Amino acid sequence: MTKKYNLISTLEIIQRDIQKKKLNALLVGLFSLFIAISFIPFLLWIIITFLQFSDLPIIDHQFIRHGWNSDLYLISFNLILIFYFSFTIKKPIYENESYKTNFYFSLFFLLISIFLSFLSSYNENSTLFVLLYILFFIITLFFISKTFFYKKHNQFFYENEDDYMGIYKGVIDDPFTIRDDLNRAKLSLNGISASFSFLLFIFEQAVTRITFFYSIYMTNKAIESAELFNYLLENNLESKNLDKYFSHYAKNILETIEYVIFDETIIFLEKGKIRELEIK
Repeated sequence: MTKKYNLISTLEIIQRDIQKKKLNALLVGLFSLFIAISFIPFLLWIIITFLQFSDLPIIDHQFIRHGWNSDLYLISFNLILIFYFSFTIKKPIYENESYKTNFYFSLFFLLISIFLSFLSSYNENSTLFVLLYILFFIITLFFISKTFFYKKHNQFFYENEDDYMGIYKGVIDDPFTIRDDLNRAKLSLNGISASFSFLLFIFEQAVTRITFFYSIYMTNKAIESAELFNYLLENNLESKNLDKYFSHYAKNILETIEYVIFDETIIFLEKGKIRELEIK
């Protein structure tokens, strides 16, 4: 017979933990948001630096510098995206769901960027298309860096990689070889991927904490979180139909007060186990 848990007792315990956590959540959320916003200019600087550091094979960046003086000045930048995109390709594509999703997003935004670069060259209102191209260039670079990250088995630097990425006195391998160009590009993708991941992590912390602070003042969300916690306890952490019956606000409350983590599987944290014993 399934054990039933008292909702009122669960709610009292959850409200007690909410009171302990709410000020901390607000301060961490606002501080994380400040850090994330402040990091954006630094991220753009990192992207520009790595793009300058990474040379295209054979033609290097001289082609881009010459292309800047022509009507097709944006098209030359597509070579960088295509060059970087080539490092994300692996077979089979379907062995990793995260890799597969980001790979197709990369391809989609790459095609849009190429399309916009042609439009900007043949349109009178080119400024708008240039701004749009810059936006989609960064978005494409973001998904390419994520795809490269998942291709490397969720690592920024993959130790078992065949081609050696040795750094010695500011020079990677031989700067006069194509191999050096390839290694520079991979190092750039690693740096860009790590920067984007840091920014996303900080934004996620800000959104999670601010959402928690907002949700505890919404009508019945604390009660809903108590119902969700009881449901998990009574159904052995069964995740089926959770999205149908419970809002993300209730999940956010339980995660922030460190009872459970909602991932691909539900992880029951130590604090949640202790609170289970306290429920009458």
